[in-house]
Amino acid sequence: MDNKFNIADELYFNGKYEEALKVLESVEDKDASVENYIGCCCINLKKYEEAKAVFEKLITENSGFVRPYFNLGRVFLAQNDFENALHYFNKALEVDDTDPDAYFYLGVYYEKQGDFEKAIEYYQKAVALNATNDIEPHISLSACYFAVEQYEEALKESNKAYELCPDDKDVVFNRCLIFIRMRKYSKVIELLDKHRDLAQEEEFARQINYCKKKLEELK
Repeated sequence: MDNKFNIADELYFNGKYEEALKVLESVEDKDASVENYIGCCCINLKKYEEAKAVFEKLITENSGFVRPYFNLGRVFLAQNDFENALHYFNKALEVDDTDPDAYFYLGVYYEKQGDFEKAIEYYQKAVALNATNDIEPHISLSACYFAVEQYEEALKESNKAYELCPDDKDVVFNRCLIFIRMRKYSKVIELLDKHRDLAQEEEFARQINYCKKKLEELK
């Protein structure tokens, strides 16, 4: 099973959810982790009812396993069922208040609600418990600081994400937006110059042109 799980994990990481799902479904003796991963593939493939059935079954059979709770919350959040989403995110914390993802998804919930201060509170807790050095809590926390115009704090979290994964597209783009708001246009161009492969994409090309224009205005 370990070999298939590792193959599926790599496929999932690279966004190949359909292929990952097929590998996971081929595992003969599926444990709760495999079933949970199957549900996560279904979320990313927008097969929400299938995902919901997987997580509900896991909760019934493994009430102490935290991941199905917040993953079921993710399903409801994707369907804009905010009441049930919040219920399951809170249930996840009741099951395990040391799991960083339980706090992270509450942050996602409040960010989606536009309550950035509350989102920051939960993202900070997720970052504090983030022993695996996952970049997502840092990116999300940075985005919320950005939304409330706390650009120095946004940059601090962006710096942490950049240290962990300097070639990640979302991390680079996040830093660009912060530097633009801080009027550090040369920093944006310097950053994108280091990532020419990313800078070829339309989104980044627009940012380069914008920054060059602003730099000309400052001369």
